[in-house]
Amino acid sequence: MAMFPGSPRVLRGALVSVDPSTLESQVVPLQYNPAMVQRSYKLAATTAGAGAGQRTGAPVETVQLEVELDATKGSSNDNNIVASRIAALLGLVSPSTDDVKKNLDLAAQGMIEILPPDAPLVLFVYGPTRVQPVVLTEIALSEEAHAADLSPLRARVSLGMQVLRYADLPAGQVAHALSLANQVARESTAAEVTGGDAAAAIVRSTLKSL
Repeated sequence: MAMFPGSPRVLRGALVSVDPSTLESQVVPLQYNPAMVQRSYKLAATTAGAGAGQRTGAPVETVQLEVELDATKGSSNDNNIVASRIAALLGLVSPSTDDVKKNLDLAAQGMIEILPPDAPLVLFVYGPTRVQPVVLTEIALSEEAHAADLSPLRARVSLGMQVLRYADLPAGQVAHALSLANQVARESTAAEVTGGDAAAAIVRSTLKSL
């Protein structure tokens, strides 16, 4: 989505690939922030408690967004920007050919059984307090304009992802720490609007009188 002249500079969302062993990262910034980010939450199962349901864990969060890529609006002289960003996004869900070749070479020598290469840790960054480890579940691509060599000049990419929950991750992993930090930030934000609410004050007063 093109910006109006004089618009304030805003943070751009990004997907970041992190090597869990070396913590080296590759950033795939969104060319334009999507107009809409859809989040859905599937609540964890409940168990019957003393008159009230008890949550067994955090909800499962899924995210859907549409990324716009465009090299036709004069924002860049590089006609490869669309193709390169599409390739970078697909690289987040594709094993490295270097890893594949290493496994094949070792397997040919009878040294290892061929195993799927470990996927990198992917982070969805959408603001300083929303850095979420995710698994990409869907990439749908629509190329809408092409250059003379048929390379894409404009495209829309629909991304689906599932947020990894700290409850599902080993405590020693980077993803666990990031997921937990995201939950702490969410709780802190919620406290800003619930602490002085008039309705909350009434409830507290009622509970004290019981």
